[in-house]
Amino acid sequence: MQSIETIVNKACQRQDELIKQLTNELKDTKDELRLVQNDLNQLEQYGKRRDLLMYGISYTKDENVTDIVLKLGNTLDLTLKKNDFNAIHRLPPTKNSVDKTKQSIIVSFLRFTDRNAFYSSRKRCRDHDEFKNVFINEHLTYYNNQIFNLDTILDVIRCSDYTKEVVKYLGMFFTSDMSWTYHTEKVHTKASSIVGLMKLHKLLLTKNALEIIFKSCVLSILNYGVSIYSLTTSSNLNKLESMQYYAALATLGAMKGSAKDKLFDILGWIPIKDHFRILRLLCFTEIVKGFTPQYVTVHLQRHQPHDRYSLRSNQKSTIDPIDSTDDDFFTVVT
Repeated sequence: MQSIETIVNKACQRQDELIKQLTNELKDTKDELRLVQNDLNQLEQYGKRRDLLMYGISYTKDENVTDIVLKLGNTLDLTLKKNDFNAIHRLPPTKNSVDKTKQSIIVSFLRFTDRNAFYSSRKRCRDHDEFKNVFINEHLTYYNNQIFNLDTILDVIRCSDYTKEVVKYLGMFFTSDMSWTYHTEKVHTKASSIVGLMKLHKLLLTKNALEIIFKSCVLSILNYGVSIYSLTTSSNLNKLESMQYYAALATLGAMKGSAKDKLFDILGWIPIKDHFRILRLLCFTEIVKGFTPQYVTVHLQRHQPHDRYSLRSNQKSTIDPIDSTDDDFFTVVT
């Protein structure tokens, strides 16, 4: 019986060593893949450095796009000739194109200086009626274009004008119905943009880096839902919870549909609802009693600073000692 147990233990040990070896090889392969993808993206973007894309110019039968671009250049006070271009042609319309008659025009310049001069003058198009609806953009790779689109969404959020029916005060959006749906949408939109960046960069960034992004950026935005988590609908709370789940998927590189509890257990995260309750309790005790109970703060799972990085919360957060009290804490709070 002991010999069988010994054989099984040795076989299990060999399997564990093999799994460990394969895990390390897989990690090294993923790291190499990130570097290769980054190098390919940079190489592809370098090949597009002399190109520009023009949008908003309607297609006409038997048109000469070179003459159109030269006319636009003259309108922008640029002296260009046909031999200053490497190639000019229209791109086929995309599936999402609203107007199929306005396919974009790609312009490949012979010299990088001419391309920069043309791109720098693009804002003057709005001063001329013929080209006021023309937009000129850089020719980006698919990867860089996704980053640009997400950054544009963030700019729209920063510059949005809110209606008179919504009042913003101390980071909260108040509406007449007090449903907190508008506030939840704003928090969800901002957090979703950053989680989208995490998904986009999950092959280029390490697990630690993605976890830092979540704790420093996403979680700090979700904390704006602390004040309303017990006042709003469950559907609004589910939107905020979904951001933590999608961030966990991106951090671990897991497939959609993975068990949420399992992901949080691997990362050492607590569900966002529990996080909200702890923060509210901390805030309440700070107001009522003037101290921070350590038996609550232990659930926030503050990690020690790593040698390679250090979170702001680890550097600056301090926990005051518990003041002595004769009464039970929850009795005092009640």
